[in-house]
Amino acid sequence: MARKKIRPLGHCSRCTRACWKDADDFHRWNATMNRSVLVGLVCPECQTAEEHIEAEVKEATLDYASAVPDASGRPIVAPIVKTDESVHPSGRPSMPVSVPAGRLTRMPVVIVYPPDEQGGRRVRVDGEISGRALGLKDVVEFLRRAGADVEDTDVVRADWIEWRGGGPDMWEH
Repeated sequence: MARKKIRPLGHCSRCTRACWKDADDFHRWNATMNRSVLVGLVCPECQTAEEHIEAEVKEATLDYASAVPDASGRPIVAPIVKTDESVHPSGRPSMPVSVPAGRLTRMPVVIVYPPDEQGGRRVRVDGEISGRALGLKDVVEFLRRAGADVEDTDVVRADWIEWRGGGPDMWEH
């Protein structure tokens, strides 16, 4: 009987260390997504302090276990809503999160930070880090998830978006 080869889930995009599902630090690896598709992994040793904190906040506030696909197959991750003694799937108490009701009545305060080494730009919407955008479509998606009804052309022309380190056409470091 042939033995099944065991392969790692992937490798760190920075140091090429293998990511094994049964490793002690598996839960501390960060995934880099582009339009809801996994494009890279970052091991705990290669993460910046900011990346680590961002991952901790997302883990505490988003319920990845209940993600459901949208019409195009991309996962939609819902926030964890705190009720009396609500507990996150990890076993830790949940952080209180408010769920927006309906569409925004105003445009959010948006900051798009300078491109990193891989060309991604961190996006902050109303003071909350929404994620890492690799293009305009990602920025539009973050705004859509925040309740804004916008298109690519709206984002390019918007005076309510602060583009740091280059405008909407700058996606290279």
